[in-house]
Amino acid sequence: MIDPLRYRYQTVEIGDMEIHIRSLRDILDFHHESSMAQDADICDTQFPLFGVLWPSSLILAEVMLTRKIKNLNILEVGCGLALPSILLSLRGASIKVTDNHPSVATFLTENIRINQCEPIPFIHADWENGHELPEREQFDLIIGSDVLYQRDDSADLSNFINLHSRQKCEVIIVDPNRGNQKEFKKQMKAIGFAHSKDERIFYDEFQSKLKGSVHYYSRL
Repeated sequence: MIDPLRYRYQTVEIGDMEIHIRSLRDILDFHHESSMAQDADICDTQFPLFGVLWPSSLILAEVMLTRKIKNLNILEVGCGLALPSILLSLRGASIKVTDNHPSVATFLTENIRINQCEPIPFIHADWENGHELPEREQFDLIIGSDVLYQRDDSADLSNFINLHSRQKCEVIIVDPNRGNQKEFKKQMKAIGFAHSKDERIFYDEFQSKLKGSVHYYSRL
C-alpha cells in the first residue's frame, strides 16, 4: 500500500548535537483524515499540527541540552514530534512522552530509528477526559512546548500534572505568548508550584522573530 503522506526530513542542530526529524511536508495532506480527527476528538484544523516542528519545541530542546537529568524520571506532555525527548534520550535520560494524537506513535518510532536512540515509551493521554498514565506514574520533571492553545487547556493540563508529579517536582513549559499562560500559572499556584520565567526570541522557519517565554514551575 502506498503511503499517501509526504514527509520532510531535516537535521536540527542543538548545541553540538544533530537530531534528525521526520515531519509532515505539507499539513494540508492530513486534512483528508477527518474521520480520524473525529475519532480522536480533535478539531479538524488542529489535527495536522502534531507533525510540524514548532519554534517552541526548538527552544525546549535547547533548554534540555544542559539540564541536569541524572536519576530523574522525565515526562514530555503534548510531545508532537518529540524533539526535546529525542535529545534527552540521546543524553541518556529516563524519558516518556504523551500526546492525544493517534499518529504521534508512528512518527516517534521513525524518529527514534533515524536517530538510533533508545526506545522512548509513548502513552496516549487525554488531559480533558481524565485519561492518565498507568498506575498514576509520577515524575521529577515534566516538560512541554506550545501546549496551551485554549483557555480550558490550563485547568486540564494542571490537573494532569498534579496527578503525575512527585511532591518535589519541576515543570518547564515553553509558550509563544498565546495568552493562556496567566490562567495556567494560577492553576499551578493552586497546587503548590512557584513560578519564574525567561523571555525568549523565537525564530520560525522564515526567520521571522516571535516573542515567547520559558516558564519554570517548581514545587519543593
